Amino acid sequence: MLIFAKYIINIAQNLAKGLNPMQTIEKDFSAVTQKLGYGEVASKAGVSYQAVSNFAAQPRPGHKYRVRLRILDVVIASAESRVIQLRAEADQLEKQINGLKEWKTEFGK
Repeated sequence: MLIFAKYIINIAQNLAKGLNPMQTIEKDFSAVTQKLGYGEVASKAGVSYQAVSNFAAQPRPGHKYRVRLRILDVVIASAESRVIQLRAEADQLEKQINGLKEWKTEFGK
């Protein structure tokens, strides 16, 4: 469920380890793009489904700069908003768990 946060953390950790940053970023970019859905990214970026699919499969240069930039902007914005949403859901679940723990202690008395 926290897949986007996981990918962002993976990128940071792999950069800190000195691993090849481009390969790591490309792999994580492709996974996040696939998770978001090529169709959704394409509609938000105003590009074709095929352009998103090709770019996710091979993120290296070769596509028009503006197309790449629009796709990257959409993927980053969507991933960031999803991370914020997941953090809010995690906070809500934590509150519910704490409430259940309190109820359990009261019930056990």
